[in-house]
Amino acid sequence: MEKSGPKVRWTEERLKELAEEMLSFFDENPNALYLEDFCAENRLWPQRISEWELKSPQLAEARKIVDALTASRVANRGMTGGANPTMCIFSLKQKGWKDQQDVALSGSIGISSLAQALTDA
Repeated sequence: MEKSGPKVRWTEERLKELAEEMLSFFDENPNALYLEDFCAENRLWPQRISEWELKSPQLAEARKIVDALTASRVANRGMTGGANPTMCIFSLKQKGWKDQQDVALSGSIGISSLAQALTDA
C-alpha cells in the first residue's frame, strides 16, 4: 500500500515558512493554548518541532513566542474565571512556571549576638 500525498522535504526555507504558519495560526486562533493545537491541525508530531528548532533559528524564535503567548493566555483565563484554575496551574507548571517564591536572606548573626539576645529577654 502506497502512502498518499507528496513527501515534504523539510528544507531551511520550508522550516522558515512553518515558523510563519505557526505564528499565524496562534494569531488567528485565540482559543489555541498549546503547541499541540498547531501540531494537530497540521498533522505534525510536537517532538519534530523540537528537533527542527535546532536547524532553524526562525522556528526556535517562533516557538519561544508561541510559548510566551500561550502561557499568557492560560494564566489570564485562570485569573478571570475563563478556565478551571487547577488546570491552569498544572498547565503553567508544565511550561516551567513555579508557585514558590525564592527568598534570599542576607546579613549574619553571631553566637555572641544570639547569647546577648537571650540574656536580654
